[in-house]
Amino acid sequence: MVADIQNGASSAVQSMENGVSRVERGVRLANGTGQSMQQVAASATSVSAAVADISNAIREQSVAGQEIAQRVEQVAQMSEERHGAAEQSADHATRLVKRFVLIGTCLAGCIGQVGRPSGRLVGLKPDLKGRRKSR
Repeated sequence: MVADIQNGASSAVQSMENGVSRVERGVRLANGTGQSMQQVAASATSVSAAVADISNAIREQSVAGQEIAQRVEQVAQMSEERHGAAEQSADHATRLVKRFVLIGTCLAGCIGQVGRPSGRLVGLKPDLKGRRKSR
């Protein structure tokens, strides 16, 4: 009977030692898991900060893109206005040239072949405003 008790006690001690060993192993695994979870949390925080930075950069680029688009639109509008002004200037210049040609033709008809007035301009004198009046 003592031998049975000793065997039972020995078996109980061995089972307890196995239990302690398993508990220690479980504690080590739990500690390792805790460290892994801390690393995952730190990585998640880092990724979250990176996503926020990227989001801010995209927002800034969007604002810059809108400003660039507005400037391009202003340049296009100014270019269009300048083009219109250039067309008007060309039109005015063309009309002036036509008038000068007409004046030249009229003067050529009024001047004789020897360079004397033909008489059509005789009796006309300029008034103060630069227009010709009859005497």
